[in-house]
Amino acid sequence: MALLMILKAIALAAITATCYVVSIIIYRAWLSPLSKVPGPKLAAMTQGYEMYFDLIKPARFPWQIRKLHEQYGPIVRISPEEVHINDPAYAEIQFSSSNAVKQNKYAPHQHQFGMPESTFNTIDADLHKVRRGALAPFFSRRSINTLEPMLVEKVNKTCSRLQQFKESGEPVDLRLLFSCMTTDIITDYAFPHCFDLLSTPDLAPGWRNTFTEGLRNFQWFKHFPSLWNVLRGMPDSMLLKLSPEMAVTKEWENGNQKLVHEIVDTFDPMQETKAHPTIFHELLGSDLPEHEKSYERLWQEGSALIGAGVETTSNTLNVALYYLSHNPEKLNRLKKELAESMPDRTLLAPWAQLEKLPYLTAVIKEALRVAFGTTSRFIRVAPESTLRYKDYVFPPGTAVSMSPMLLCEHPELYENPKVFSPERWLGQNNSADLFVFGRGPRMCAGQNLAFAELYLTLAAIVRRFDLDLYETDITDIEAVCDAVMPLPKAETKGVRVMVS
Repeated sequence: MALLMILKAIALAAITATCYVVSIIIYRAWLSPLSKVPGPKLAAMTQGYEMYFDLIKPARFPWQIRKLHEQYGPIVRISPEEVHINDPAYAEIQFSSSNAVKQNKYAPHQHQFGMPESTFNTIDADLHKVRRGALAPFFSRRSINTLEPMLVEKVNKTCSRLQQFKESGEPVDLRLLFSCMTTDIITDYAFPHCFDLLSTPDLAPGWRNTFTEGLRNFQWFKHFPSLWNVLRGMPDSMLLKLSPEMAVTKEWENGNQKLVHEIVDTFDPMQETKAHPTIFHELLGSDLPEHEKSYERLWQEGSALIGAGVETTSNTLNVALYYLSHNPEKLNRLKKELAESMPDRTLLAPWAQLEKLPYLTAVIKEALRVAFGTTSRFIRVAPESTLRYKDYVFPPGTAVSMSPMLLCEHPELYENPKVFSPERWLGQNNSADLFVFGRGPRMCAGQNLAFAELYLTLAAIVRRFDLDLYETDITDIEAVCDAVMPLPKAETKGVRVMVS
C-alpha cells in the first residue's frame, strides 16, 4: 500500500510538472506579448535554442541571428524574452542618451565574465552612470594626450621587434605582436606593473593562447556562471597543472592583487600619489561612495579593462594590415600620405597631427568596421517603459538587442559592405555611423585610447616597413567564433608576415 501511494505521488508530481512545462511553452509561443514577433517557435519556447548555437555548434549564435533576419526580416524573436532588431533606424532608441527612458543591461548575462561588479557588467543604468562617471576621466582625451609618450615608447618597441624579424628573415605573427603591445599599454597605464610582454623573446604565446582560449570558452560561463566558482576555487598548483601556459598570467595576477590590496589599504586622499598612478588610485580618489571602493570591486574593474583593452585594438590592427597588404594601391596611397606628413620615417608624428590625415583616418575607420569590435549583441532592457518598433509593442522588461557585427555590414549604411574600401569614408560619406564602440551612455570608455593606439601604430609601421603576407589568407582574420571579441578559426597560425 505504501509503495502504491509513493508511485501515485510520483506520477502526480510528474503530471503536474509536465502540465506546468507545457503551459509555459504554450504561453511563450502563442500567448506572450512577444508572440506576434516573427521567429522560430523553438526560440520562443526555450533558451535552449541559443544554448545550442552557443555550445554545440559552437559559438555561432550571431551568425544564426543573421540567418534569421534574412528569413524573417528586420525584427526577430531569438529567445522567450528577447527580440533582436537589425535596422539602423532603431539605433537611435537602442543607444539613446536620453534620460526619458531608463535602459538597463540584461541581468542573466551579468556573471558571464566573472566580474559582475565592473562598470562594463553593471546592470542598473543609474549605478552604471555613477561608476562610469568615476572611470571616464582616466580615459578622457586629456588623459590620453598625457599618456602619449608612453604610447610612443610602446609603438617604437613594437617597431624594434619588427626590425629584429626583418634582420633574421623569419616571419612574425602580428596577432602575437599586437597582443603584446596592447597588453603592455593597458597594464602599464592602469596597473601597478606592466606585463612587458614585448620584451619576451617569443612574444609570449602562452599569454595569448590562454587569453584566447578563455574567450573561446566564455559561452559556457554565460550559460553556467557558477563555473567561475569552480575555476577560482582551484589551487594555483592544480590550475597550472591543467594549463601550464597560465603561469605568466597567474604570476602577474597574484603580484598585482597583493599590490592592489596595499593600495586600497594605505590610500590617503590627502596625499598626492608619488608612485605610478593607477586606475585604482583614480577610483579611490573619486567621489564614488565608499562601498564602491572595496578591493573586490576595484579588482574586477581592473580585470575588465584588460579584457576590453587587449583584443579589440589588436584585432583591428591585424585586419588593417592584412587588407592593406592585399590592396597595393591603397597601401601606396597611405604610404604617400604618411611620407608627406612624416618626412623622417623614424620620427613618429603626434597623434593630434595624424588624426588630421584623411586617408589614414579612412583606413582606421574601415578597419574598425570590418573588424566589428565585438560579435556579441548589445542587449538593453527598459524596466519601466514600453518600447515600440513599427507595429510591435514591447512591454516593460523586454530584452531588445542589436548587433554591431550586423550593423557594420548593413546595406543601408554601407554599399558593398563585404569590400574593404577606405574610400567610403572620404568626402561626403565620412559621416557614416560606426557602432563598434557602441553609443549613448554605455559607449566604450576606452575609445580615445584605442584611437590613439591605432593612429600611432599604423603610421609607424606603414611608414617604416613593408610587410608581405606569409602563409596567411582571409580565414586567418575572418570572424567565425563569438568570443565576445571576433575570433578566427581555432587552427589559425596567426597573421604572419615577412618584414622588409
